[in-house]
Amino acid sequence: MSKRFLPEIVLISISFVWGITFVVVQDAIKDLPPYSFLAIRFFVAFLLLWLVNKLFIKQNVWNKAAILSGIGIGFFLFLGFGLQTFSLLYTTSGKSGFFTGMNVAFVPFVTLLFFQQRIKFPTLIGILCSVIGLYFLSGSIVGMNLGDILALGCAVAFAIQIALTGQYTKKLATYPFVIWQLLTVTVCSGILAAFYESFHPTVLLRPTVWTAVLVTSAFATVFAFVGQTLVQKQISSARVAIIFTLEPVFAALGDYLVNEITLSGIELIGCSSIIIGIILAEIPWKIRKKESVVTLDLD
Repeated sequence: MSKRFLPEIVLISISFVWGITFVVVQDAIKDLPPYSFLAIRFFVAFLLLWLVNKLFIKQNVWNKAAILSGIGIGFFLFLGFGLQTFSLLYTTSGKSGFFTGMNVAFVPFVTLLFFQQRIKFPTLIGILCSVIGLYFLSGSIVGMNLGDILALGCAVAFAIQIALTGQYTKKLATYPFVIWQLLTVTVCSGILAAFYESFHPTVLLRPTVWTAVLVTSAFATVFAFVGQTLVQKQISSARVAIIFTLEPVFAALGDYLVNEITLSGIELIGCSSIIIGIILAEIPWKIRKKESVVTLDLD
């Protein structure tokens, strides 16, 4: 297979893993409190990636720039996953997935705030479509439940994480950069879990819990964030965000296959409008004369 489409294939695979694991996480946090789940998940992922780097990759994890950038971006990653996981206590995995997918509509505002990049008119049209979709999906903006609001906050945090990753990944070694992000999420989640949550250790022996921890640690965390960081060395944050709009589609699919939860006609219209909106937010409207070939550099 040509390497031309390798970055896109990696991002589609990440979107699939994130979308499908919405249901897995939702089942797990019925037994294990959300921040405890996040702390354990990201700690296992941290250990896995640390070992892979130490045994095979051997990149310097004590690089000062990687530490500072990893901790800073890791905090927004913590906010994103913390709000996302907590939202699953109050809304369906399909709806949480759709609201989380709105992060692509926020990416232009993040790049404007941090990097003074102008917001294009097509982006504003895309955002309008997304807002209309939210109205149809939730019934009304006022009537949104707590889970939907938490998922929207998650979208903002993920938008910041995507934009900052695109800015710093070209300057840093991939594995130390991601390792410090994972450790930051572990520590932040662990602090909240220690103060506000409690659970019996035997809960970790339940199949729904340990299966969710292993699957999300290996695939939805290590594979996902190493893959995202490698890809963002090659292509723009906007393209990454556009492809990540597939995540809520996979989330709704997983919700249907596992929980047999279907969306109404109006909700389907809302979902369609959101997807159209987040695509229009960053899609290039100019036809390029020649498309450059992109490969995935495994540095």
